[in-house]
Amino acid sequence: MSPRRVLTSRCWAPPGFRWRSWPRCLCTPRFFHHAGVTDFVYGDYAVNADTRMEILTAGFTFSSPTGSKDWITAFYGGSSGLSQGVYLNFESDTGQYVGAFGNGTRGVLVVCRSSAPDEQAGRSCESSLVRVIDGWRASLAG
Repeated sequence: MSPRRVLTSRCWAPPGFRWRSWPRCLCTPRFFHHAGVTDFVYGDYAVNADTRMEILTAGFTFSSPTGSKDWITAFYGGSSGLSQGVYLNFESDTGQYVGAFGNGTRGVLVVCRSSAPDEQAGRSCESSLVRVIDGWRASLAG
């Protein structure tokens, strides 16, 4: 399958990709291109407590040593969900939990959402998302 161009969001996506899965910040290629992002890693996990819930992760590498801090500040700096460099919040407009954090040149975005169409993320995402974030943060620090 070849990727298709989505003109309204200016993002590339494979056929069948559900855009509501990701916050708009991943659909801002100008920011990421300007920040020198060269690597992108994707992961998808099921939540054991509620297998309809899934955690999507995206990890990327910035060219600047302050890239992750700049990204967090640009997208989440004024948010009450930002604490000690980690953004974590339930976003009611998309019905999903979103976490963003990084260390130096590496940033990670995590989203917990329902795999069922038109269903909001369940509370089972909260503790699962925190565990995933803790694991990724330990990996970035090491």
